[in-house]
Amino acid sequence: MTLKNSMAKHKQIAILDAGSQFCGQIDRVVHELEVDCDILPINTPVNNLNRYRALIISGGPDSINEPGAKQCDPKIFESGKPVLGICYGMQLIAKYMGGTVSDSGLREDGKTQTEFSTSPLFKNIDSSQQVWMSHGDSVDKLPPGFEIIGGHKNFISAIANDKKLIYGLQFHPEVHNTPRGKNIFNNFLFDIAGVVKDFSAENRLKTCMEEIKEVIGDKHVILYLSGGVDSTVMAVLIAKTLPSPEKIHAYHIDNGFMRAGESTAVALALKNLGVKVNVIRAADKFFNASTLIHGKTTKQLKYIADPQEKRKIIGDCFASIRGDIIHNKSLPADTVLAQGTLRPDIIESGSSLAGTGLDTIKTHHNDTDGIRKLRDESLVVEPLKFLYKDQVRSLGRDLGLPDKMVNRHPFPGPGLAIRIICSDGTMGNRVKLEKSQDNLDKILKNTGVEGDVLPIQTVGVQGDGRTYAYAAVLRCNNPDWHRLSDLSRKITNAKININRVTYGYINKTPAQEPVITYLNHRTTTQLRKADHIVRDIINKDGSKLGINQMPVILAPTSYGKSGQRTIALRPFITPDFMTGEAALPGLGIPAKTINSCVQQLLKLDYISQVLIDLTSKPPGTTEWE
Repeated sequence: MTLKNSMAKHKQIAILDAGSQFCGQIDRVVHELEVDCDILPINTPVNNLNRYRALIISGGPDSINEPGAKQCDPKIFESGKPVLGICYGMQLIAKYMGGTVSDSGLREDGKTQTEFSTSPLFKNIDSSQQVWMSHGDSVDKLPPGFEIIGGHKNFISAIANDKKLIYGLQFHPEVHNTPRGKNIFNNFLFDIAGVVKDFSAENRLKTCMEEIKEVIGDKHVILYLSGGVDSTVMAVLIAKTLPSPEKIHAYHIDNGFMRAGESTAVALALKNLGVKVNVIRAADKFFNASTLIHGKTTKQLKYIADPQEKRKIIGDCFASIRGDIIHNKSLPADTVLAQGTLRPDIIESGSSLAGTGLDTIKTHHNDTDGIRKLRDESLVVEPLKFLYKDQVRSLGRDLGLPDKMVNRHPFPGPGLAIRIICSDGTMGNRVKLEKSQDNLDKILKNTGVEGDVLPIQTVGVQGDGRTYAYAAVLRCNNPDWHRLSDLSRKITNAKININRVTYGYINKTPAQEPVITYLNHRTTTQLRKADHIVRDIINKDGSKLGINQMPVILAPTSYGKSGQRTIALRPFITPDFMTGEAALPGLGIPAKTINSCVQQLLKLDYISQVLIDLTSKPPGTTEWE
């Protein structure tokens, strides 16, 4: 059953946002199918949805049975409009229509193979499909009138009521890790909802340039340029759009956490593109920076271990430099700050720009309170803020940027600061760690693999919510990477307070207490040297081309002499940085490349262990902090 076509006069699709990290991905796929849409709050009354032809309900971070969980207007399910519920959206459908949802005690994060039944939603799609999951709760009883159209391992992965045109998917068809996800949207939009194409992606460049004109007008503008593709595309766009080059002031800020030779190389690369950039050396300013959090002044950055505090201090310090430039150059007070912010930045920061009810996964340096204050005063322009990395790369090619610049691996604005895991030297909650260790031992029993829970925590994202949980290390001789990857998923899905799993090349247990580690010239120099070794290897052997990023992390765990630390390698494959998979030896990156990195890193007298990250996203974020 489908609705009849009619010419579209308004946007035809409403996406009801329940706080999903992937709501922007839904918006993106719908637009790629040339259909315009709006993103609205999940609690939008049904009377405000009359002009839309069909509704899509996103996922979200809540557990549907918890007090305060986000709710939609139940009347939408009696409105006669086609509805597609995704993840939490499917659970809302089940609950409101008379089914039940419960916590099975297990999570599903990452790739899963599921089986589809015959359904209009799955037209021209094979019955066995790889999909991407990120959930803890599951539908365990169908509502009346619904049937199961997808499932695996005793989980219901898809439900349908063809008569009411209501469909639910427990998995995420909007992410690239569900290969036939766009086909599912195509079937829902055109065959079930009967919408017509009414959008063209060709105006992306025009939209960006219009925002630049609207926000900046005839004001002066300060450009923050990291040298990455995002800020470079932003700079070229602004230069093409504004008629007065003398009002454009480009700066690269060396915050003391740059990689070896980074700032000099950035200035040269931008000069070759015709962008004159001023380099500000601000290492001491950042090391000694503090900020206000909840009305209290923090310690200086060099004494901070908490990852969120680190990010906020760094972001607010970046924002404050705008004022320094205005003062030193006698620029007008209304000088605008330009940033190469992307959609994943504002999504992970929980910004209202990205949607309603988002969990803050990690505060990005370009979306701190200081930046938000400037944004509220219309003193920030971010023409790329609704785009993803691959879309920006495409825009860069359209603007004529060289491939070397367009394909450059991203490097976070805070630089090495968020790749140094800091610690005050204490384990924290010993009972909690020991419980996680006991549960890890049970999972690994009879596998021939041993494991250790590290006395450090890393940031993750599971079920659209932030996690801050332990990292684990697996140890064995002759690693089978397929098997270790499967074990990694099993461990992170088990709800044992572990959100990241690695493999350790040195087969021994770590010291129980972490090494005291803060941001200072010594630790930064140590990581800078290790990072340079890895970058030199992957650049020379060409393996850089097969991955999208390779963070090198300095962790405060020791396997040898007191004061020695650990290096973790995070080769990562993703087009958009919203989801992705670990590149493992022989599975995304050559084994000889990783072996060379390990051998060279272990020659450093301050390194006693090298790890490789086995974790997909979700549950682990790309960066450890």
